[in-house]
Amino acid sequence: MINKNQINLIILATRDSIANCKVLKTGEKIIIRLSSYQLFEIAPGEIATIGIKKTWEFGGNKYISGELIDHQIKVDLLSLKPLKLTDWEFWDPAEEFEEERDEDDQIIEETDDYYRAIINAGKRPCYEMEQVVPGDTDMDADGPILDSWSLIDNRRYRVPFANIGVVNKDILLI
Repeated sequence: MINKNQINLIILATRDSIANCKVLKTGEKIIIRLSSYQLFEIAPGEIATIGIKKTWEFGGNKYISGELIDHQIKVDLLSLKPLKLTDWEFWDPAEEFEEERDEDDQIIEETDDYYRAIINAGKRPCYEMEQVVPGDTDMDADGPILDSWSLIDNRRYRVPFANIGVVNKDILLI
C-alpha cells in the first residue's frame, strides 16, 4: 500500500537506475527510481523503506521516485515457501571410506582418528533438497544456467570473455 510519505517494498531485482519491487502489504508490482548510489546499497530479497517524492504510471507500470530511508533483511516477511526434503538412502561411512585416499594417493586406514570417529557413528539418513533453478519453470529442462553453458560449448554465440553479458532475457552467458 502506498501512503503519502513512505512505502515498504520487497526488492526483486536492481538495474542501472531502477529496481523492480513488490509492495510488502499488497504484492503490487512497482518500479522505483533511486539515485545510483542508493541502488548500490540495496539487494534483491531486502525490504526497503522508501520516502516517496513522486508516483506515476507509464506503459502499464507503476513508478515511484524517492529516497532510500532504510533497508534490511526480514526473511519472515517475504512469505517464502520452504524447499521440500525427500528421504534418500542411508549413508554408510564404512562403505564410503573403504578405499579413501589422501592427497599423496595413499589409502587412508580406518585407524585414523578422524575417520574412525565417522565410521563408528554408523549409518545415517540422507535427504535430497528440492531443486529450484532461478528463472526456470520447466523442471524437465536443463535450466537457464545449463542452457547458457550449452550455448557457449556449441559456439553459437562468439562473445569475448571480457564482454560477459546477456544474449537475450532468458539466457545468461557466463
